[in-house]
Amino acid sequence: FFSSRRRHTRFRNVTGVQTCALPISWTKPAGCRFIKVTVVGGGGGGGGGSALYNCSTYYPGIGGGGGGGAYYWRNVSSDTSFSVTIGAGGSGGAPGPQAWPDYKGRSGTNGGSSSFGGIVSASGGTGGGGGALTIAGGGGGASGGNVNLTGIAGISGYGNFGGYAGIYFSSSYGRGGAGGASGASGSGGVSGIVIVEEFY
Repeated sequence: FFSSRRRHTRFRNVTGVQTCALPISWTKPAGCRFIKVTVVGGGGGGGGGSALYNCSTYYPGIGGGGGGGAYYWRNVSSDTSFSVTIGAGGSGGAPGPQAWPDYKGRSGTNGGSSSFGGIVSASGGTGGGGGALTIAGGGGGASGGNVNLTGIAGISGYGNFGGYAGIYFSSSYGRGGAGGASGASGSGGVSGIVIVEEFY
């Protein structure tokens, strides 16, 4: 959870970073008038690869979906604090056992939801299907924001890359985990994030 004071042409510029201890909450600093909130859900875990099937064929796991995202602007002149929830990334699925008929890889788990004040919420991406299953992880949704974005679904096929969150960050917050190679576990999804920008 990050809270940063940003330059804005209509307000006095103050630069700083506010850190929060658990339980997580954002408390309005003195003089803060408006906030812009970015909320991203956790990414779904990638599916595990299958074991050897029919003596010759392997199936890699499928990527998990990216978390949903939302942007929200608010006048906080009469507010004091808001609770914050950060969605965890989903776990990668286990590989399939080396035995017929249970050769299929295990699906990844869903990412967790992130929220701000019970007003804005972004759900996590769903886990990708295991090898020999054809279910790509779906992108999470969002609600309550001025702009609500759906995460990108995981990719099925060679490489089985995980999906991305509805809102992109260079550090990939909310990204889905990649599917595992044949006989390998899928990668875990990346946790979500909540960013509060303060304007004075």
